[in-house]
Amino acid sequence: MLNTQALADKSAIGLSILCALHCLLLPAAIIFYPSSMSFLPEDEAIHLSILFVVIPISVYALIKGAQIHGKPSIFFIGFSGLLTLILALLLGHSLFGPQGEKIITLVGSFIVIFAHFKNFSICREKECCHSEPD
Repeated sequence: MLNTQALADKSAIGLSILCALHCLLLPAAIIFYPSSMSFLPEDEAIHLSILFVVIPISVYALIKGAQIHGKPSIFFIGFSGLLTLILALLLGHSLFGPQGEKIITLVGSFIVIFAHFKNFSICREKECCHSEPD
């Protein structure tokens, strides 16, 4: 049977990597393809869209993982990463400028990735990710 907690961890890791790649590669794409600026959505719109998907998936996976392996610290690490991403979206540009916003977003993404990787790894070690109880 498919384990939704493991799938959610993997999805959150993938989405966080996507967010980090967006922050790292968008400036290069603009430099190499300046005409691409005309059809790209606003940076905040992309971040908001990704967060809209990442937050519920991450919260579910982190809560479910904490229930399974009993390590709430992993939840709090992941939650702090999500708060960092929200802070970057809402206040990053105005408080820290465009470069500071990107740095905060990358830090938040890496915290979320780390938390989900630990969540998945601990669960896998306990062999609880292979199947869910019926």
